[in-house]
Amino acid sequence: GHMYNPLFVFGPSGVGKSHMLRAIGTGLEKALGGSVLLTSGVRLANAVGRSLEEGKYPELEKRFAESKALLVDDLHLLNVTDENKASLAKIFGLFFGKNLQVVLTSYYPARSLGSLEESLKISLRKGWSVDMKLASGDAQKDMVLSAFTRWKIELTNDEVGLFITRTGKNFADLSKWVRRFTTLRNLLEAQDVPSAFDKVLQMLFPGDPAEDAKEIPTPQEAEANGLA
Repeated sequence: GHMYNPLFVFGPSGVGKSHMLRAIGTGLEKALGGSVLLTSGVRLANAVGRSLEEGKYPELEKRFAESKALLVDDLHLLNVTDENKASLAKIFGLFFGKNLQVVLTSYYPARSLGSLEESLKISLRKGWSVDMKLASGDAQKDMVLSAFTRWKIELTNDEVGLFITRTGKNFADLSKWVRRFTTLRNLLEAQDVPSAFDKVLQMLFPGDPAEDAKEIPTPQEAEANGLA
């Protein structure tokens, strides 16, 4: 709550920000021996708005006041309005005023959230910012190999590359796709249906990644068509 407050983690989708936030929350709850409140920008704004409409904001504020740390995922999606900004600022003030740890994640860096800082009366740059980036090629392969190894499946380098191509490098869903792959392959084997690695992937991801990519407009095309 002193040196790294707030701890601000930003980066593109799929790098593991939400996963890390949950892990930090678990660690804080054990270390502090008490309530740690984990929410998201969308849920926080909705909760405050609903409590104000129903006249129950004091109850919500009490819940925050009794918490020992605040973790907010996707801060950039926090919808601040004239009606809720004073109440939201008060909630953040409860934690910063008592040097209680605040951890935030965002798609955008702090310099892009100036209006949000002003509305909430906070300074993201007074804490510590962490830029989470997509893993390198070798790290991506290690992650995929590790995920499949947990299911006792050994892959070749070519199979790892094919899997990464098919999933689009969205490692936030890595465990889900490995589990689906394993389940589908087991079902095929139980019915004596060919279950080669590439065949199972084709069933999970029926589109052709190369062809699908052609359907995605370039930034220039999107701007020319008013889509950007």
